[in-house]
Amino acid sequence: MKAKFRFRIWIRKVHKWLALVVGLQLFLWTLSGLFMTYFPIQEVRSEHLANKKESKWMPKPEEWSRVTAALAERYSADLKGLKPVVIGQRSLWWVEMWDGQEESSFLFDHETNSQLMELGENFVREIAQGDYAGTGRLSRAILLDSPTDGYRGPFPVYEVEFTDPNAYRIYISPTSGKVMARRSELWRWYDFLWGLHIMDYQERENFNNSLVQWAAFLGLVTSLSGIVLIFYSFNRRDFKLFSKSKGVG
Repeated sequence: MKAKFRFRIWIRKVHKWLALVVGLQLFLWTLSGLFMTYFPIQEVRSEHLANKKESKWMPKPEEWSRVTAALAERYSADLKGLKPVVIGQRSLWWVEMWDGQEESSFLFDHETNSQLMELGENFVREIAQGDYAGTGRLSRAILLDSPTDGYRGPFPVYEVEFTDPNAYRIYISPTSGKVMARRSELWRWYDFLWGLHIMDYQERENFNNSLVQWAAFLGLVTSLSGIVLIFYSFNRRDFKLFSKSKGVG
């Protein structure tokens, strides 16, 4: 009996001190998990604000042949994708290439048969306006070369901001014209809580860091010690009362 009593005291101390150490993180896991399960990921990514309608022009068969020949002559990489697009008033080709190691994409001018090396701010504004399906107005477009609270790479990239209630922003590559990311206030809250959830407080990307592994291990020990204490919290009398109340009913 004494050994059993000492074991109970020891388990209670272990549970109490572990709960003190990891209790805050257990609370943050629950809070952030609740937040992330409440909001659909499509809403977090602002997919509902993306314009699903694509403007295309209909090239003739000889125009397809001309552009594929021009691309084969200029580039040694394999042509992976080719799509006609309209941005503003310009008829362009969206080109995807594969060199055996990485994929690249860029815009190819239909009129000049040449790659658009770098898109100017006005052109980027046109892309952003065409991609946005919300009600806000475009307020500014700036070229970034370092991480911000809403975007961490690759760079350089244009950040286009709209006067949207959710502080909506679009990030566009200045070389390919591709929309790299869509961000809102909801996404920034999600990203912040995600960092707390995985305990990567800077990059918010490493789910396998040693800090979260140790916290998870200690959380598991806390849970197991709590389960053991549950058995010590009951005695036969409790179950007799339960059986009596069941029999009366």
